[in-house]
Amino acid sequence: MVYCINCGKQNKSEFDFCYNCGAKLVKTDETAVPGPPLSNDQGTGAETEKSPPPVGANPVPPSSPPSGPYVVPPSTYTGTSTGNPDYRPPFPYGYPPIPRRTETQRFPVASNGKPYVVIDHPESFYGYKNDDGKQVYAAYATIQARIMAALFDTCILFLPLQTIATFITVNFSQEARRLLESMTTSPDQSQLEDISALVPGWAILAIYSVTLAYSVLCTWKWGQTLGKRVLRIKIIGKDGKPPTFQAALTRNLFGYAYGLGSVAFGLAGFGSVLGFCLQLMVIAGFTAAFFNRQRRGWHDRLAETYVVGKLELVQGENY
Repeated sequence: MVYCINCGKQNKSEFDFCYNCGAKLVKTDETAVPGPPLSNDQGTGAETEKSPPPVGANPVPPSSPPSGPYVVPPSTYTGTSTGNPDYRPPFPYGYPPIPRRTETQRFPVASNGKPYVVIDHPESFYGYKNDDGKQVYAAYATIQARIMAALFDTCILFLPLQTIATFITVNFSQEARRLLESMTTSPDQSQLEDISALVPGWAILAIYSVTLAYSVLCTWKWGQTLGKRVLRIKIIGKDGKPPTFQAALTRNLFGYAYGLGSVAFGLAGFGSVLGFCLQLMVIAGFTAAFFNRQRRGWHDRLAETYVVGKLELVQGENY
């Protein structure tokens, strides 16, 4: 392990730049015992070279432009560094940047005032001005986090409502009771599916309506449902604030169309075709997020919303 002589953070031995402040690491003898960084007056001779600038300081551009393309010293990082003399390696631990709970991660900035991590990966961040006029960069939430948040909301709300509706159906439907009794003697997964299929359309529509109300209110008031709060992601509008009621309703009505398709499937003839088209539209809209750099589905585009990480890069606070 190597300690940065600028900020004191511990880095892996194969790193050429400090992950915390971006300063070039000074590597001592491989056989030396690792320990905290030494000051220059205690030095071992390895720290006699010029120390890197302090955290947050902008590097001084060269007095004359280089004759050829800028070459980055060999390192384990990759990025869009060609022609950029202010280059620093990107944050090595992925996005969104999540500091430890006991510290505030500060990111080094270039001479134009932007964090190097934003310059290196502009497609990964959404920028806006907050109420204090400070520039904010929010990393787009990963697809994995969004899927896990949706599964969490499904487990705490939709599945319990579905179970209650199935229980009520069994109590009031003789056919459902017959299927349940037959399951006790010869358990079969298809029989359970048959019982679920006996849930009336109005009950299915009521379940999706309750889920819709929950999603709209949480998105409008806080910008996140319980699942998104657990996964530390949120929904914002163009101005970086939680969506308006109209935007929240528009965004969630798109998913509500899937429930309408389920009810339409119970109808004969044209209803089945309509239900198939509605459900196919919703699946295609959600799948579109996998092929978009901003990870926006059709519902995000309709409502003009973005799903980002809760932790953001705020000017003057962490960069």
